[in-house]
Amino acid sequence: MEKLKKKQKKYFKNAIIMSIICVISFIIFAILQYILNNNIFTALAIAVIFIGAIAMTIYEFLAITIDARIMWIEYSDRHSLKSGVLFLVLLIVIPLPILYIMSISLNEEWKSIINSIITGLITLLPALVSLLGIHYSNTMQQINKSEELRNINKPYPSIECKHKLVTTANPITAISIDMTISNLANNILVPLYLKHENIKYELPYKPITFVKPAEYKSLFIDTEHAFSELILDFSIVYKDALENLYESKLKIDLKNRDTVTLNLEEAEQIFEN
Repeated sequence: MEKLKKKQKKYFKNAIIMSIICVISFIIFAILQYILNNNIFTALAIAVIFIGAIAMTIYEFLAITIDARIMWIEYSDRHSLKSGVLFLVLLIVIPLPILYIMSISLNEEWKSIINSIITGLITLLPALVSLLGIHYSNTMQQINKSEELRNINKPYPSIECKHKLVTTANPITAISIDMTISNLANNILVPLYLKHENIKYELPYKPITFVKPAEYKSLFIDTEHAFSELILDFSIVYKDALENLYESKLKIDLKNRDTVTLNLEEAEQIFEN
């Protein structure tokens, strides 16, 4: 958020500075055109300033367009109302004084065209502000609804777990787990796999509801290395009815062979490709 604010200040500051330079250039051009005597030096000065002013104006409008596009992208991606407002300021408000000063320095035909553009932009601005407000309001409503729906469907697994060492190999690298998974929330929970370090152990497909737990018997878990720790870190990955993935941590104490109940209420939503 801090980086976003710095970017907004930078874009806005650059646009203001360039706008001031353009306005000053056209003011000087107008003064030279209408006040100074028509001699060769004045004509050359007017031509140079006019070309420079036009070049800076074109550059300013290009810069404004690029900055406005960046503001719109940040508004669309991050739903920042401030970026949306700056988008309108950069695209419409800042060019107005430049166009107005430019019209003073030109003949009546061009002045009429530019004044029509200015009038059109001023007329368009309230409609764009209204559209921005409506779009932002609808977007936030959709986000809130999605978040509410996700919270409603977020499962809370509880595990009863019992294990024993598999002693058929030396060194011992595997354990057998009996596991019963319940869902403390009134929704659907589908366990996908257990994970230990970088190894995944796929679980049979068994949807779990508040009234329907699932039992997994004699799950063979081979860690592929000798047990150097008495407590093994596992995580269970599961999904909800909306296909959102969650990961909850659990620990298996190799010293404790009794049935242990683990309530995995603190879940972290994850994203996998």
